[in-house]
Amino acid sequence: MSSFDQALAPHMARILDAIGQPLFATDREGWLTAYNPAAAEVWGCSPPLHATRWCGSDAVFAADGQLLAPAQYPVARALAEGRPIRGLDIVARRQDGARVPLSAHASPFHDAAGSLLGAVVLLLDTSAQRQAEARARVAAVAKTRFLSAMSHELRTPIHGIMGLTDLLAAVAAEEMPLGAEELGWIEDIRTAAQQLLGLVDDAIGFAQASVAAARPQPPRRTALLGKTVSDVASTVQPAFVRRGVCLTLQGAPGAAPAALDPAAARQALLGVLREVLRHMPDGGQVTLEWGVAAEEGIAFIHVACPGLTLPPDLLAELDNPFAGADRDSYARGLEGVGLSVAAAGELLRGHGGQLVIQRGHEGTPPGLRLTMPMAREAAPPPPNTSVAPAPLPPVLAQASFPLEQVVAATQDIILVTAADLDTPGPTIVYVNPAFTELTGYPAEEVLGRSPRLLQGPGTDHDVLRRVTEDLHAGRVASATVLNYTRDGAPYWVEMRIVPLRDRRGAISHFAAIERVVSQAALPA
Repeated sequence: MSSFDQALAPHMARILDAIGQPLFATDREGWLTAYNPAAAEVWGCSPPLHATRWCGSDAVFAADGQLLAPAQYPVARALAEGRPIRGLDIVARRQDGARVPLSAHASPFHDAAGSLLGAVVLLLDTSAQRQAEARARVAAVAKTRFLSAMSHELRTPIHGIMGLTDLLAAVAAEEMPLGAEELGWIEDIRTAAQQLLGLVDDAIGFAQASVAAARPQPPRRTALLGKTVSDVASTVQPAFVRRGVCLTLQGAPGAAPAALDPAAARQALLGVLREVLRHMPDGGQVTLEWGVAAEEGIAFIHVACPGLTLPPDLLAELDNPFAGADRDSYARGLEGVGLSVAAAGELLRGHGGQLVIQRGHEGTPPGLRLTMPMAREAAPPPPNTSVAPAPLPPVLAQASFPLEQVVAATQDIILVTAADLDTPGPTIVYVNPAFTELTGYPAEEVLGRSPRLLQGPGTDHDVLRRVTEDLHAGRVASATVLNYTRDGAPYWVEMRIVPLRDRRGAISHFAAIERVVSQAALPA
């Protein structure tokens, strides 16, 4: 553990406030002494300090639903047993009666003489995890149906190719000249081969997009959406004409620059239009509009599809790759298995964007909205940073408690540097034990050095440059980066760096709150 820099004492409450996970502390008797806004949100209330014992929940249950006595609470056990209680699954009942599944991590902490001071508890909301497990079970069934449909779609053109090839071979064996019927067979073979190739391309495109989403990379170029839409429209226009579907372009003023490689933007839009065409009635109309929403920091392409034949429930599943079987059972005779939109969504998410499906309502047609981060050169100027610091949350500002020990006991990695960003800075002035445990660097070895010591051959310096730009502008910076331990082992972290200001409003330090990316989110 680092020797605590007393210059950081005024900032400890802000660091605690910046930690996104619910966190609270008690004294050695279990009375609340501090908590952050995330904990108050989980509890559904803001309990008074020193007057509330154990936690702010109305009641706490075991994972099996059994009501726990206060002595069985994670924080009570940590205090009584004098050891960390980690990963205990509980269910907290909020003051409004709602129940929240949590994973609790409680750790006691002591003073320099070893006397027990209290405990700090980190709560991880597992609602999303449990919902994901339920969705995974449903997806497993959908995946089986999808694979069955995919197999059927692949077998149909293969059988056609094989049968017609046998007929042509028989004609050749009899040395008969090819007539109109035989030439029609060759055209049928070509059509079936193209259909087969389209199915394979869909599958490969979705696989590639999934890999891109799992390994997010900063774009090296900027897509000008006006040109992208025009190029894609030229490519798909013949297919739309054959179906009698009118494709209209309505570009907003400006080129709408997006922080996305042009090839990726083109691939995403092509995938969406391919699937839209499958579900449009003959004689329908599709409108493409592009532009920027500067206040949101995004560039967008909006695909409006009045007359889309998909009902709302199936439209909402358009970006679910394994719902294709259900969609095709609704609309038999369509080519493909509906992977194009799913691939587009994966591709956009891998570049920091998203695909939004709009069901439509009275006066507004259904459609799809592709969003991407605006290119930096098109982003609005940063706000004036010479402002006074935001007021501290009352429960933290008034806590008569050594908050530095609460921060030291958290399982999030916390690293504080001086404000000088120029080389060789910034210099590290504080790290908590979670940093030492992960990286293997003793605190005394990193104090006074730059966080650059954590970088290695795979660290993306373009990401770090953007982080530095945000910090220079006084903005909170967020990024996912690849770092290296003292022994050279790589690890990915999601980090959020918060400027810390003094009473005059000047930035004096930066606090990085980091969390190791889960195995499922690591690059393939």
